[in-house]
Amino acid sequence: MRAKPLPRYVERNPRNGRLSFRVDGARTPLPNDTTSPEFRAAYSRALVDATAAESDADDWSELERFHAAQRVERAGELHHE
Repeated sequence: MRAKPLPRYVERNPRNGRLSFRVDGARTPLPNDTTSPEFRAAYSRALVDATAAESDADDWSELERFHAAQRVERAGELHHE
C-alpha cells in the first residue's frame, strides 16, 4: 500500500521519521499523527506564521499610499497656480 502524501510544506525526517513544517529553511516541529487535531492545529499555526513572515513584496498598499500622496500633492499645486 502506498503512503498518503504529506500536506504542503511538511517533510518527514528520513533519520528519525519526525514531521516538520518547512518554508525557506526554517523548520517547525509537528506532531507525527497527521490525522490528529493536534497536527491540524500545529499545521494551521505554522501556515499562518509563514504567511505573516512573508515579504510584503506582493503588498500593493504601500504603492497605493504613494500614489494617493502624489494625487493630493498635485491637487494642492493646482489650487496654488
